[in-house]
Amino acid sequence: MTAAEAPDRPAPGIPLPRLIAALFALIATGALLLPAFLGLAPAVDLAMLIAGAGGLGLLVLRFEDSETRVDRRTLLACFALALALLILGGEGRFLFAPADWQIRDTVLADLGRHRWPFVYALPEGAAILRAPLGMYLLPALAGGAGQTALDLALLAQNALVLGLMLAIATPLFAPGRPRRLAAWVFLLFSGLDAIGTLIARALGHPASFYHIENWAWGLQYTATLTQIFWAPQHALAGWGCAVLVLLRQQGKVRIGTAAAAVPLLAFWSPLAAAGAVPFLAHAGLRALPRLRAVDCAVPLLAVLIAAPTLWYQHAGAAAVGSGPHAVDPLFYALSLLLEVAPFAIPALIVGSRFGKAPVAIATAMLVLAPLWRIGGWADFQMRVTIVPLCVLAAAVADLLPQADRPRLRRALLGMLAIGALTAASELFPVLTMRASPPPLCSLPRAWERQQTDLRVPATTYLAPVSALPVRPVEIVDPRRDPPRCWSRAWITPAWTG
Repeated sequence: MTAAEAPDRPAPGIPLPRLIAALFALIATGALLLPAFLGLAPAVDLAMLIAGAGGLGLLVLRFEDSETRVDRRTLLACFALALALLILGGEGRFLFAPADWQIRDTVLADLGRHRWPFVYALPEGAAILRAPLGMYLLPALAGGAGQTALDLALLAQNALVLGLMLAIATPLFAPGRPRRLAAWVFLLFSGLDAIGTLIARALGHPASFYHIENWAWGLQYTATLTQIFWAPQHALAGWGCAVLVLLRQQGKVRIGTAAAAVPLLAFWSPLAAAGAVPFLAHAGLRALPRLRAVDCAVPLLAVLIAAPTLWYQHAGAAAVGSGPHAVDPLFYALSLLLEVAPFAIPALIVGSRFGKAPVAIATAMLVLAPLWRIGGWADFQMRVTIVPLCVLAAAVADLLPQADRPRLRRALLGMLAIGALTAASELFPVLTMRASPPPLCSLPRAWERQQTDLRVPATTYLAPVSALPVRPVEIVDPRRDPPRCWSRAWITPAWTG
Protein backbone atom coordinates (compact mmCIF):
# COMPACT_ATOMS: atom_id res chain seq x y z
CA MET A 1 0.00 0.00 0.00
CA THR A 2 1.47 3.35 -0.97
CA ALA A 3 1.50 6.39 1.29
CA ALA A 4 -1.19 7.95 -0.86
CA GLU A 5 -3.41 4.90 -0.37
CA ALA A 6 -2.88 4.70 3.40
CA PRO A 7 -6.02 5.39 5.41
CA ASP A 8 -6.19 8.68 7.27
CA ARG A 9 -4.91 8.46 10.81
CA PRO A 10 -6.30 10.68 13.56
CA ALA A 11 -4.01 13.46 14.69
CA PRO A 12 -2.04 12.57 17.82
CA GLY A 13 -3.21 13.78 21.19
CA ILE A 14 -6.45 13.99 23.13
CA PRO A 15 -9.36 15.88 21.50
CA LEU A 16 -10.18 19.14 23.27
CA PRO A 17 -13.91 18.22 23.59
CA ARG A 18 -12.94 15.12 25.54
CA LEU A 19 -11.02 17.21 28.09
CA ILE A 20 -13.87 19.70 28.40
CA ALA A 21 -16.37 16.88 28.85
CA ALA A 22 -14.22 15.39 31.63
CA LEU A 23 -13.96 18.76 33.37
CA PHE A 24 -17.70 19.44 33.14
CA ALA A 25 -18.57 15.96 34.40
CA LEU A 26 -16.24 16.37 37.38
CA ILE A 27 -17.65 19.80 38.30
CA ALA A 28 -21.22 18.54 37.84
CA THR A 29 -20.53 15.62 40.20
CA GLY A 30 -19.81 18.03 43.04
CA ALA A 31 -22.94 20.03 42.26
CA LEU A 32 -25.13 16.92 42.17
CA LEU A 33 -23.95 15.88 45.64
CA LEU A 34 -25.75 18.89 47.12
CA PRO A 35 -29.18 17.15 47.21
CA ALA A 36 -27.59 14.37 49.30
CA PHE A 37 -26.12 17.00 51.64
CA LEU A 38 -29.64 18.44 52.05
CA GLY A 39 -31.14 15.04 52.84
CA LEU A 40 -32.08 13.35 49.55
CA ALA A 41 -31.80 9.57 49.66
CA PRO A 42 -28.28 8.52 48.51
CA ALA A 43 -29.64 6.05 45.93
CA VAL A 44 -31.79 8.74 44.30
CA ASP A 45 -28.94 11.22 44.35
CA LEU A 46 -26.59 8.67 42.80
CA ALA A 47 -29.01 8.15 39.92
CA MET A 48 -29.23 11.92 39.41
CA LEU A 49 -25.46 12.16 39.51
CA ILE A 50 -24.93 9.48 36.87
CA ALA A 51 -27.60 10.91 34.59
CA GLY A 52 -26.57 14.54 35.06
CA ALA A 53 -22.77 14.36 35.02
CA GLY A 54 -22.72 11.58 32.43
CA GLY A 55 -25.32 13.26 30.24
CA LEU A 56 -23.49 16.57 30.32
CA GLY A 57 -20.23 14.94 29.28
CA LEU A 58 -21.94 13.08 26.45
CA LEU A 59 -23.63 16.26 25.21
CA VAL A 60 -20.29 18.05 25.01
CA LEU A 61 -18.81 15.14 23.06
CA ARG A 62 -21.86 15.02 20.77
CA PHE A 63 -22.16 18.70 19.90
CA GLU A 64 -18.67 20.17 20.39
CA ASP A 65 -16.99 19.65 17.01
CA SER A 66 -13.60 21.24 17.72
CA GLU A 67 -10.74 19.36 16.07
CA THR A 68 -8.13 20.83 18.42
CA ARG A 69 -6.04 18.26 20.28
CA VAL A 70 -3.73 18.33 23.31
CA ASP A 71 -0.79 15.94 23.28
CA ARG A 72 -0.30 13.60 26.22
CA ARG A 73 3.06 15.05 27.31
CA THR A 74 1.46 18.48 27.58
CA LEU A 75 -1.43 17.02 29.58
CA LEU A 76 0.96 15.33 32.03
CA ALA A 77 2.96 18.55 32.38
CA CYS A 78 -0.26 20.44 33.18
CA PHE A 79 -1.20 17.94 35.90
CA ALA A 80 2.31 18.12 37.38
CA LEU A 81 2.22 21.93 37.41
CA ALA A 82 -1.25 21.92 38.98
CA LEU A 83 -0.14 19.55 41.73
CA ALA A 84 2.97 21.62 42.48
CA LEU A 85 1.00 24.88 42.69
CA LEU A 86 -1.60 23.42 45.04
CA ILE A 87 0.98 21.84 47.34
CA LEU A 88 2.82 25.17 47.49
CA GLY A 89 -0.52 26.73 48.43
CA GLY A 90 -0.79 24.46 51.47
CA GLU A 91 -3.12 21.77 50.17
CA GLY A 92 -2.41 18.29 51.42
CA ARG A 93 -0.95 19.91 54.57
CA PHE A 94 2.64 19.42 53.45
CA LEU A 95 3.53 23.14 53.59
CA PHE A 96 2.40 26.40 55.15
CA ALA A 97 -1.12 27.57 54.26
CA PRO A 98 -2.37 31.19 54.46
CA ALA A 99 -4.76 32.33 57.18
CA ASP A 100 -7.93 31.83 55.12
CA TRP A 101 -7.42 28.08 55.38
CA GLN A 102 -8.42 28.24 59.05
CA ILE A 103 -12.01 28.41 57.77
CA ARG A 104 -11.66 26.37 54.56
CA ASP A 105 -10.12 23.46 56.48
CA THR A 106 -12.93 23.55 59.03
CA VAL A 107 -15.67 23.56 56.38
CA LEU A 108 -14.15 20.46 54.78
CA ALA A 109 -13.64 18.78 58.18
CA ASP A 110 -17.26 19.38 59.25
CA LEU A 111 -18.57 18.01 55.95
CA GLY A 112 -16.43 14.92 56.40
CA ARG A 113 -17.07 14.34 60.13
CA HIS A 114 -20.83 14.77 60.37
CA ARG A 115 -23.80 12.98 58.85
CA TRP A 116 -25.68 14.92 56.19
CA PRO A 117 -27.71 17.02 56.69
CA PHE A 118 -26.45 18.55 59.93
CA VAL A 119 -27.05 21.87 61.66
CA TYR A 120 -25.19 23.88 64.26
CA ALA A 121 -26.81 24.62 67.65
CA LEU A 122 -26.04 28.30 68.21
CA PRO A 123 -27.29 30.70 70.93
CA GLU A 124 -29.26 32.68 68.33
CA GLY A 125 -30.85 29.52 66.91
CA ALA A 126 -30.02 26.56 64.69
CA ALA A 127 -27.89 27.38 61.65
CA ILE A 128 -27.01 25.40 58.56
CA LEU A 129 -23.87 25.55 56.48
CA ARG A 130 -24.73 27.68 53.45
CA ALA A 131 -21.84 28.56 51.16
CA PRO A 132 -20.41 27.75 47.73
CA LEU A 133 -19.54 24.14 48.56
CA GLY A 134 -18.57 23.01 45.06
CA MET A 135 -14.94 22.45 46.05
CA TYR A 136 -15.77 20.53 49.23
CA LEU A 137 -18.56 18.00 48.74
CA LEU A 138 -16.75 15.39 46.66
CA PRO A 139 -13.58 15.31 48.85
CA ALA A 140 -15.79 15.22 51.95
CA LEU A 141 -16.86 11.69 51.00
CA ALA A 142 -13.40 10.59 52.23
CA GLY A 143 -14.16 11.91 55.72
CA GLY A 144 -14.66 8.48 57.24
CA ALA A 145 -10.95 7.78 56.78
CA GLY A 146 -9.86 10.80 58.84
CA GLN A 147 -8.44 14.28 58.36
CA THR A 148 -5.43 13.19 56.31
CA ALA A 149 -7.72 11.46 53.82
CA LEU A 150 -9.79 14.64 53.55
CA ASP A 151 -6.70 16.74 52.91
CA LEU A 152 -5.40 14.40 50.23
CA ALA A 153 -8.81 14.01 48.59
CA LEU A 154 -9.13 17.79 48.27
CA LEU A 155 -5.62 18.01 46.81
CA ALA A 156 -6.34 15.22 44.31
CA GLN A 157 -9.63 16.74 43.17
CA ASN A 158 -8.23 20.25 42.77
CA ALA A 159 -5.12 18.99 40.97
CA LEU A 160 -7.36 17.15 38.51
CA VAL A 161 -9.57 20.21 37.97
CA LEU A 162 -6.67 22.65 37.62
CA GLY A 163 -4.69 20.23 35.43
CA LEU A 164 -7.63 19.87 33.05
CA MET A 165 -8.10 23.65 32.93
CA LEU A 166 -4.43 24.24 32.13
CA ALA A 167 -4.52 21.57 29.43
CA ILE A 168 -7.68 23.05 27.92
CA ALA A 169 -5.93 26.45 27.85
CA THR A 170 -2.85 25.27 25.95
CA PRO A 171 -4.40 25.63 22.44
CA LEU A 172 -4.72 29.38 23.07
CA PHE A 173 -1.02 29.77 22.23
CA ALA A 174 1.28 28.15 19.69
CA PRO A 175 3.47 25.28 20.95
CA GLY A 176 6.98 26.02 22.09
CA ARG A 177 8.18 29.43 23.21
CA PRO A 178 4.84 31.32 22.92
CA ARG A 179 3.10 28.74 25.09
CA ARG A 180 5.89 28.67 27.71
CA LEU A 181 5.95 32.47 27.79
CA ALA A 182 2.17 32.57 28.27
CA ALA A 183 2.46 30.13 31.19
CA TRP A 184 5.04 32.33 32.93
CA VAL A 185 2.97 35.47 32.34
CA PHE A 186 -0.12 33.81 33.81
CA LEU A 187 1.70 32.44 36.88
CA LEU A 188 3.47 35.71 37.71
CA PHE A 189 0.74 38.11 36.60
CA SER A 190 0.11 40.83 39.14
CA GLY A 191 -0.15 44.56 39.47
CA LEU A 192 2.72 46.69 40.73
CA ASP A 193 1.97 45.92 44.39
CA ALA A 194 5.57 46.48 45.51
CA ILE A 195 5.40 50.10 44.39
CA GLY A 196 1.97 50.50 45.98
CA THR A 197 3.31 49.15 49.27
CA LEU A 198 6.17 51.67 49.28
CA ILE A 199 3.76 54.52 48.51
CA ALA A 200 1.32 53.42 51.25
CA ARG A 201 4.10 53.25 53.83
CA ALA A 202 5.40 56.66 52.77
CA LEU A 203 1.91 58.06 53.33
CA GLY A 204 1.83 56.56 56.83
CA HIS A 205 -0.61 53.75 56.05
CA PRO A 206 0.09 50.26 57.46
CA ALA A 207 1.37 47.97 54.70
CA SER A 208 3.17 44.68 55.11
CA PHE A 209 5.86 43.17 52.93
CA TYR A 210 4.00 39.88 53.27
CA HIS A 211 0.78 39.61 51.26
CA ILE A 212 1.61 43.00 49.79
CA GLU A 213 -1.66 43.17 47.85
CA ASN A 214 -3.18 44.60 51.04
CA TRP A 215 -1.37 47.90 50.49
CA ALA A 216 -4.62 49.64 49.40
CA TRP A 217 -6.72 48.57 52.37
CA GLY A 218 -10.19 47.61 51.20
CA LEU A 219 -9.14 47.38 47.53
CA GLN A 220 -7.44 44.42 45.89
CA TYR A 221 -6.78 43.05 42.43
CA THR A 222 -5.58 39.57 43.29
CA ALA A 223 -2.55 38.02 41.58
CA THR A 224 -2.57 34.53 40.10
CA LEU A 225 -0.39 32.91 42.77
CA THR A 226 -2.28 34.65 45.57
CA GLN A 227 -5.58 33.35 44.22
CA ILE A 228 -4.46 29.73 44.15
CA PHE A 229 -2.80 29.96 47.58
CA TRP A 230 -5.57 31.80 49.44
CA ALA A 231 -8.80 30.95 47.60
CA PRO A 232 -8.48 28.06 45.14
CA GLN A 233 -12.24 27.60 44.79
CA HIS A 234 -12.60 31.17 43.51
CA ALA A 235 -9.48 30.88 41.36
CA LEU A 236 -10.56 27.66 39.68
CA ALA A 237 -14.08 28.93 39.01
CA GLY A 238 -12.78 32.12 37.41
CA TRP A 239 -10.01 30.46 35.44
CA GLY A 240 -12.29 27.75 34.08
CA CYS A 241 -14.73 30.38 32.79
CA ALA A 242 -11.90 32.55 31.43
CA VAL A 243 -10.32 29.70 29.48
CA LEU A 244 -13.59 28.89 27.71
CA VAL A 245 -14.26 32.58 27.04
CA LEU A 246 -10.85 32.90 25.37
CA LEU A 247 -11.27 29.66 23.42
CA ARG A 248 -14.62 30.92 22.19
CA GLN A 249 -12.99 34.20 21.16
CA GLN A 250 -10.61 32.18 18.97
CA GLY A 251 -13.45 30.05 17.58
CA LYS A 252 -12.14 26.84 19.14
CA VAL A 253 -15.35 26.00 21.09
CA ARG A 254 -19.04 26.65 20.59
CA ILE A 255 -20.77 29.48 22.44
CA GLY A 256 -22.99 26.97 24.27
CA THR A 257 -19.98 25.12 25.67
CA ALA A 258 -18.44 28.34 26.94
CA ALA A 259 -21.73 29.51 28.46
CA ALA A 260 -22.28 26.21 30.30
CA ALA A 261 -19.25 26.87 32.51
CA VAL A 262 -20.94 29.77 34.33
CA PRO A 263 -23.81 27.92 36.08
CA LEU A 264 -21.61 24.89 36.76
CA LEU A 265 -18.74 26.83 38.34
CA ALA A 266 -21.04 29.20 40.24
CA PHE A 267 -21.22 26.52 42.96
CA TRP A 268 -17.46 26.97 43.41
CA SER A 269 -17.64 30.76 43.33
CA PRO A 270 -20.70 32.69 42.16
CA LEU A 271 -18.82 35.99 41.93
CA ALA A 272 -15.93 34.54 39.94
CA ALA A 273 -18.33 32.85 37.51
CA ALA A 274 -20.36 36.06 37.19
CA GLY A 275 -17.20 37.77 35.96
CA ALA A 276 -17.52 35.82 32.69
CA VAL A 277 -21.06 37.01 31.89
CA PRO A 278 -20.16 40.30 30.10
CA PHE A 279 -17.68 38.46 27.85
CA LEU A 280 -20.18 35.73 27.03
CA ALA A 281 -22.88 38.32 26.31
CA HIS A 282 -20.57 39.95 23.79
CA ALA A 283 -19.64 36.59 22.26
CA GLY A 284 -23.29 35.54 22.18
CA LEU A 285 -24.35 38.64 20.27
CA ARG A 286 -21.63 37.98 17.71
CA ALA A 287 -22.69 34.33 17.37
CA LEU A 288 -26.43 35.09 17.20
CA PRO A 289 -26.78 34.95 13.39
CA ARG A 290 -25.19 31.47 13.37
CA LEU A 291 -26.80 30.17 16.56
CA ARG A 292 -28.27 26.67 16.34
CA ALA A 293 -30.53 24.68 18.64
CA VAL A 294 -27.59 22.48 19.68
CA ASP A 295 -25.90 25.57 21.16
CA CYS A 296 -28.64 25.65 23.78
CA ALA A 297 -28.50 21.97 24.77
CA VAL A 298 -25.29 22.00 26.84
CA PRO A 299 -25.97 25.25 28.76
CA LEU A 300 -29.59 24.21 29.37
CA LEU A 301 -28.53 20.95 31.00
CA ALA A 302 -25.85 22.83 32.95
CA VAL A 303 -28.52 25.20 34.31
CA LEU A 304 -30.73 22.26 35.30
CA ILE A 305 -27.82 20.64 37.15
CA ALA A 306 -26.89 23.91 38.82
CA ALA A 307 -30.45 24.98 39.75
CA PRO A 308 -30.42 23.39 43.24
CA THR A 309 -27.01 24.92 43.98
CA LEU A 310 -28.15 28.39 42.93
CA TRP A 311 -31.28 28.10 45.09
CA TYR A 312 -29.19 26.83 48.01
CA GLN A 313 -26.65 29.64 47.81
CA HIS A 314 -29.39 32.25 47.61
CA ALA A 315 -31.09 31.05 50.83
CA GLY A 316 -30.38 33.56 53.58
CA ALA A 317 -27.82 35.37 51.42
CA ALA A 318 -29.43 38.77 52.01
CA ALA A 319 -27.85 38.80 55.48
CA VAL A 320 -24.39 39.04 53.90
CA GLY A 321 -25.11 42.58 52.76
CA SER A 322 -24.17 44.48 49.62
CA GLY A 323 -24.14 47.99 48.24
CA PRO A 324 -21.94 50.78 46.90
CA HIS A 325 -18.39 50.78 48.22
CA ALA A 326 -17.16 54.13 49.49
CA VAL A 327 -13.57 53.81 48.28
CA ASP A 328 -10.76 56.15 49.25
CA PRO A 329 -10.31 58.32 46.12
CA LEU A 330 -6.51 58.42 46.45
CA PHE A 331 -6.05 54.68 46.83
CA TYR A 332 -8.66 53.97 44.14
CA ALA A 333 -6.71 56.14 41.70
CA LEU A 334 -3.42 54.55 42.75
CA SER A 335 -4.90 51.07 42.32
CA LEU A 336 -6.00 51.83 38.77
CA LEU A 337 -2.65 53.43 37.98
CA LEU A 338 -0.54 50.59 39.35
CA GLU A 339 -2.76 47.54 38.84
CA VAL A 340 -4.78 48.12 35.66
CA ALA A 341 -3.25 50.83 33.45
CA PRO A 342 0.25 49.30 32.94
CA PHE A 343 -1.22 46.31 31.12
CA ALA A 344 -4.61 47.50 29.87
CA ILE A 345 -3.34 50.55 27.98
CA PRO A 346 -0.81 48.68 25.78
CA ALA A 347 -3.32 45.87 25.14
CA LEU A 348 -6.00 48.38 24.11
CA ILE A 349 -3.70 50.40 21.86
CA VAL A 350 -1.77 47.60 20.17
CA GLY A 351 -4.33 44.80 20.29
CA SER A 352 -3.81 41.06 20.27
CA ARG A 353 -5.16 37.88 18.66
CA PHE A 354 -7.94 37.91 21.24
CA GLY A 355 -9.32 41.18 19.91
CA LYS A 356 -9.72 44.62 21.46
CA ALA A 357 -13.35 44.20 22.55
CA PRO A 358 -12.62 41.59 25.27
CA VAL A 359 -9.77 43.75 26.57
CA ALA A 360 -12.09 46.78 26.63
CA ILE A 361 -14.70 44.78 28.55
CA ALA A 362 -12.01 43.57 30.97
CA THR A 363 -10.74 47.10 31.52
CA ALA A 364 -14.23 48.47 32.19
CA MET A 365 -14.88 45.70 34.72
CA LEU A 366 -11.56 46.32 36.49
CA VAL A 367 -12.36 50.03 36.76
CA LEU A 368 -15.92 49.54 38.04
CA ALA A 369 -15.54 46.48 40.32
CA PRO A 370 -14.07 48.34 43.34
CA LEU A 371 -17.15 50.57 43.50
CA TRP A 372 -19.41 47.77 44.75
CA ARG A 373 -19.08 45.53 47.77
CA ILE A 374 -20.60 42.28 49.04
CA GLY A 375 -19.97 41.39 52.67
CA GLY A 376 -17.51 43.18 54.89
CA TRP A 377 -14.40 43.04 52.73
CA ALA A 378 -13.33 43.44 49.09
CA ASP A 379 -14.71 40.03 48.07
CA PHE A 380 -16.73 41.39 45.17
CA GLN A 381 -13.74 43.12 43.59
CA MET A 382 -11.33 40.25 44.29
CA ARG A 383 -13.57 37.55 42.79
CA VAL A 384 -15.47 39.22 39.97
CA THR A 385 -12.17 40.48 38.49
CA ILE A 386 -10.62 37.01 38.13
CA VAL A 387 -11.93 36.51 34.58
CA PRO A 388 -11.03 40.03 33.32
CA LEU A 389 -7.54 39.70 34.81
CA CYS A 390 -7.11 36.40 32.92
CA VAL A 391 -8.22 38.07 29.69
CA LEU A 392 -5.74 40.89 30.29
CA ALA A 393 -2.94 38.42 31.09
CA ALA A 394 -3.66 36.51 27.86
CA ALA A 395 -3.49 39.73 25.84
CA VAL A 396 -0.16 40.67 27.47
CA ALA A 397 1.24 37.19 26.80
CA ASP A 398 0.24 37.58 23.16
CA LEU A 399 2.00 40.97 22.91
CA LEU A 400 5.35 39.85 24.29
CA PRO A 401 6.61 37.75 21.35
CA GLN A 402 6.01 40.61 18.87
CA ALA A 403 9.58 41.34 17.74
CA ASP A 404 8.61 44.53 15.90
CA ARG A 405 7.89 46.35 19.17
CA PRO A 406 11.06 45.98 21.29
CA ARG A 407 10.28 48.97 23.53
CA LEU A 408 6.83 47.66 24.38
CA ARG A 409 8.33 44.25 25.05
CA ARG A 410 10.94 45.68 27.45
CA ALA A 411 8.31 47.79 29.24
CA LEU A 412 5.97 44.84 29.70
CA LEU A 413 8.78 42.59 30.92
CA GLY A 414 9.82 45.26 33.43
CA MET A 415 6.28 45.57 34.79
CA LEU A 416 5.90 41.79 34.95
CA ALA A 417 9.16 41.61 36.90
CA ILE A 418 7.86 44.13 39.46
CA GLY A 419 4.59 42.22 39.63
CA ALA A 420 6.51 39.00 40.28
CA LEU A 421 7.54 40.46 43.65
CA THR A 422 3.95 39.82 44.73
CA ALA A 423 4.42 36.13 43.99
CA ALA A 424 7.74 36.19 45.88
CA SER A 425 6.02 37.67 48.94
CA GLU A 426 3.51 34.80 48.91
CA LEU A 427 6.22 32.17 48.44
CA PHE A 428 8.40 33.44 51.31
CA PRO A 429 6.31 31.99 54.19
CA VAL A 430 5.75 28.77 52.23
CA LEU A 431 9.50 28.20 52.16
CA THR A 432 10.26 29.42 55.69
CA MET A 433 7.32 28.43 57.94
CA ARG A 434 5.84 25.17 59.26
CA ALA A 435 2.86 23.41 57.76
CA SER A 436 -0.41 24.56 59.28
CA PRO A 437 -2.19 22.38 61.90
CA PRO A 438 -5.46 20.55 61.17
CA PRO A 439 -8.74 21.87 62.61
CA LEU A 440 -10.18 20.47 65.85
CA CYS A 441 -13.30 22.64 66.24
CA SER A 442 -16.52 23.04 64.30
CA LEU A 443 -16.95 25.99 61.97
CA PRO A 444 -18.77 28.40 64.35
CA ARG A 445 -16.16 27.97 67.11
CA ALA A 446 -13.24 28.19 64.69
CA TRP A 447 -14.77 31.37 63.27
CA GLU A 448 -14.74 32.92 66.75
CA ARG A 449 -11.14 31.90 67.39
CA GLN A 450 -9.50 32.83 64.09
CA GLN A 451 -5.89 33.79 64.75
CA THR A 452 -5.90 36.76 62.39
CA ASP A 453 -6.81 40.41 62.68
CA LEU A 454 -9.42 40.23 59.91
CA ARG A 455 -13.00 39.64 61.05
CA VAL A 456 -16.02 39.26 58.79
CA PRO A 457 -19.55 38.13 59.75
CA ALA A 458 -20.21 34.39 59.91
CA THR A 459 -23.27 34.94 57.68
CA THR A 460 -20.86 34.35 54.79
CA TYR A 461 -20.99 30.63 55.65
CA LEU A 462 -24.04 30.19 57.89
CA ALA A 463 -27.78 30.73 57.44
CA PRO A 464 -30.77 30.13 59.75
CA VAL A 465 -32.04 26.58 59.34
CA SER A 466 -35.45 28.07 58.50
CA ALA A 467 -33.95 29.35 55.23
CA LEU A 468 -33.67 25.78 53.90
CA PRO A 469 -36.35 23.09 54.29
CA VAL A 470 -34.15 20.31 55.65
CA ARG A 471 -34.58 17.77 58.43
CA PRO A 472 -31.21 17.45 60.14
CA VAL A 473 -30.02 14.00 61.18
CA GLU A 474 -27.25 15.42 63.37
CA ILE A 475 -26.96 18.50 65.55
CA VAL A 476 -23.45 19.88 66.05
CA ASP A 477 -23.02 21.73 69.35
CA PRO A 478 -19.96 24.02 69.26
CA ARG A 479 -19.98 24.12 73.09
CA ARG A 480 -18.67 20.56 73.03
CA ASP A 481 -15.65 21.53 70.94
CA PRO A 482 -12.20 21.17 72.55
CA PRO A 483 -10.77 24.25 74.26
CA ARG A 484 -8.24 24.69 71.46
CA CYS A 485 -9.28 24.76 67.79
CA TRP A 486 -5.77 23.87 66.60
CA SER A 487 -3.14 21.68 68.22
CA ARG A 488 -0.67 24.57 68.05
CA ALA A 489 -0.74 28.20 67.07
CA TRP A 490 -1.62 28.89 63.45
CA ILE A 491 1.45 30.99 62.81
CA THR A 492 0.94 33.70 60.25
CA PRO A 493 3.26 36.52 59.21
CA ALA A 494 2.27 39.92 60.56
CA TRP A 495 -0.30 41.80 58.51
CA THR A 496 1.54 45.05 59.11
CA GLY A 497 5.20 45.84 59.38
